[in-house]
Amino acid sequence: MIRATGSIDCDSVGTGVLPTDGENFVLNDGTNPAVTFEFDTNGSVSESATLRQVDLTDLANDNQLALIIVRAVGNAPTLDIQASYGGLGVVDLVHLPGGSAANVTITTTVAAGDFVVTGMTGGTDQLTVDIVGPAGAAPGEDISAPFVTNENPARAATGVALNSNIAFDIRDNISGVSEPSIVVTIEGVVAYTGSAFVNSFTGTVTLFGFLDYSFDINPPADFPDNTTINVDITADDLSGNSLVDAYTFTTPGKVAAQFKLRKRAIERGIAEGVTGQEAVKFS
Repeated sequence: MIRATGSIDCDSVGTGVLPTDGENFVLNDGTNPAVTFEFDTNGSVSESATLRQVDLTDLANDNQLALIIVRAVGNAPTLDIQASYGGLGVVDLVHLPGGSAANVTITTTVAAGDFVVTGMTGGTDQLTVDIVGPAGAAPGEDISAPFVTNENPARAATGVALNSNIAFDIRDNISGVSEPSIVVTIEGVVAYTGSAFVNSFTGTVTLFGFLDYSFDINPPADFPDNTTINVDITADDLSGNSLVDAYTFTTPGKVAAQFKLRKRAIERGIAEGVTGQEAVKFS
């Protein structure tokens, strides 16, 4: 099946007029409920599966807005639409499962004429062999960027254990992922670049499929409690198409984190005292 595509141009004519608080745009993958993305300057948006915040706090320019939208779309838990940064303030959208169901017009209440949404269009139910490239490409041409999938912890997950690893796959449907181009940044610190883990991050990278890569990253220290963790991933495929992806997950508050650790200790047959200074082994 051919995938529907679309785009969001945050500053199409270069005047720098950006969305304001309360304005929104709506994405619909044709299968799950439509998701409204509301621009927010004061933290008033209470997120749900169908209402997501686009945080405009300290927003500087259209390129920053595009990256914020990429992250917001990536964190929508029920939306089968992938967002990536296309450069010059543009967000590229693609319906990953494919098919005509996602040919749903993107709507917006943004008054600024600079903010232009296009699509979603081009999805068909026709079964295809993807070696000829997606719709709009010449035979044999690859114009589709790599994409991230199988994230663990999941995008927008909450209550994530403080000692969790970060795992995901980077895939490409045609020419394959260029492994040396992959850069993974966690909480603003580069974890993987130049085909190697750096800054005390460790883990494994496994080649599978046709030049697809599976990552399992072990951070150098546990995550802090009650914190939103940012994961940023960039990569190219062998045809030069670029992936820019970002998502988040959240760790639990201190009480919940301590409960999870204590439960894990009990399951190992060890009960720790309240202060963690005593341990009693069960026989």
